[in-house]
Amino acid sequence: MKSLVLLFFVALSVSCIRDHPKVIIQNESGTTFDSIKISSNGDPTIFYEVTPDKVVRGTICFNQAMKGDGCYQIQLFNRGIIVRSACFGYYTNGASLDDKFRITIPKNMLIAVGRTTLPHQTDTLFRINEGLYELGVPCGYANQDGDTIIPIGKYAYCLTDTIIDFGIVMHKGEKAIAIDRRENFLYEVYWFDNGPDRIINNRFRIIQQGKIGYANRKGEIVIKPQFQCATPFKQGAARVSYSCDPGEPDKDGHQKMTSNDWFRIDVDGNQLSNKP
Repeated sequence: MKSLVLLFFVALSVSCIRDHPKVIIQNESGTTFDSIKISSNGDPTIFYEVTPDKVVRGTICFNQAMKGDGCYQIQLFNRGIIVRSACFGYYTNGASLDDKFRITIPKNMLIAVGRTTLPHQTDTLFRINEGLYELGVPCGYANQDGDTIIPIGKYAYCLTDTIIDFGIVMHKGEKAIAIDRRENFLYEVYWFDNGPDRIINNRFRIIQQGKIGYANRKGEIVIKPQFQCATPFKQGAARVSYSCDPGEPDKDGHQKMTSNDWFRIDVDGNQLSNKP
């Protein structure tokens, strides 16, 4: 039987790119691990002799010269043998999207990664996959009881580790979409810089009927899709236009937006000025 890695993940702060996120690991498994290794695109972070009930703290390192994308890998070693491994989180352009991770290793060694200040709802869904997760590996979602809710392989990419309010998934060759915990389609997610639009000022871009709007980190639409072009928020403001030439995206997913009618809005959609 193929083993499933059930990964519990909630990012602590997805607001901007972080260079060196902190990590806290709590060993509740009852097992002593020779070492625990966390890898990104830089030198691995290694904790030695992690005994039962021990809490260790460290920093995940990045090689700033390598502008890659991917997930973090955690490996648990016992007597020199890897007894459990999993992937969690996501980094882009060689830097983290998150400030901090808290990892709990329970007795069943199903690695749980998340925040301590936000308890999981009973209908929260967790990404599952066969073996180690990386982009392209068949994946699905299960609830806290381990029951499969979205079968493995239904989506080619499961870009959200933990679906609390909404998740971002993709069918092969199609665009990124947002779904709720009942798998209802919500909207298309704007694709930028080789991934879903980043959450900045608690806003990210979405698309409905060809128009761009904004949603918050709960997936709620806060600015109705109405713009032909729109930029990410920066310091509480974004540039938008009702008429523009969005251009074709380059190989990194960037679009050169051209308009003579730019104006700025705040995070609630109120117009600030006609100056770009």
